[in-house]
Amino acid sequence: MLLLAGPGVGEVCDLDHMRVDTGGAESNVAIGLVRAGVPATWVGRVGADPAGDRVLRDVGQAGVDVVAVVDPERSTGLMMKERLRDGRTRVTYHRRHSAGSALVPEDVPPGLVERSALVHVSGITLALSESARRTLTAVLDRAEAAGVPVSFDVNHRQKLLDAAVAR
Repeated sequence: MLLLAGPGVGEVCDLDHMRVDTGGAESNVAIGLVRAGVPATWVGRVGADPAGDRVLRDVGQAGVDVVAVVDPERSTGLMMKERLRDGRTRVTYHRRHSAGSALVPEDVPPGLVERSALVHVSGITLALSESARRTLTAVLDRAEAAGVPVSFDVNHRQKLLDAAVAR
């Protein structure tokens, strides 16, 4: 997803400009693995918009293999980060009905999971939508059937998924 972050301390309403970047647990892990010399593939959905173009460019230029659906009907997810004066970080998500929330099992190519050395997934995918939850479940089933180990980052975000659903 696209990340907008304030350059210093302050709330968005008080800032004159923000830094534009790519964010998200899954892309961060994939980029980190590549930097450590481990090949990685990122699977996702972005909108047919400049934010989606930026995400695909950033992840791909980091050396990650990108498998992405470009969704003409939905926009790319957005996350805004603020560093507040009291030292806390506040994150605001704009992901409901985003391209990423429309992820479906068919977006994960046949054989990709099965020939992987490891599959990394995040609890955030579970929070995006029912179809994203079905996709994650399908990926986990495929990994188990193929004997591929899974790394699961709970990464619970209360703003995206309430505790009752998360359980």
